[in-house]
Amino acid sequence: MKPSVQEIRWYKQTWPWLLMLPPLVSVVGGVAVLCLAIGTNDGLVATDYYRQGVTINERLTQERAASECPAKDLACSERRVREGP
Repeated sequence: MKPSVQEIRWYKQTWPWLLMLPPLVSVVGGVAVLCLAIGTNDGLVATDYYRQGVTINERLTQERAASECPAKDLACSERRVREGP
C-alpha cells in the first residue's frame, strides 16, 4: 500500500525552520551583546564623581540663594548660603 501523502524530509519543510528561528535569533543576539560587553570599556565617567556631585549641589544652593535675594543685598545672599535651602 502506498501512502497518499508523499513523505518530505523535515529540513525541506518550512514549519521546523519557522519554529527554530526565534531561538536562533536569540542566540545570535546574545553572542553579539556578549562580544560588545567584553570588547568595550565601561569605565566610570569620572573617578571623583562624588566630589563633583557635592560641588554641583553647592553651586545650585548658591544660585538659588542669589536668585531669592535682591542683587544689592550681599548680606542676605551670604546668610542664605550658610543657612542652606
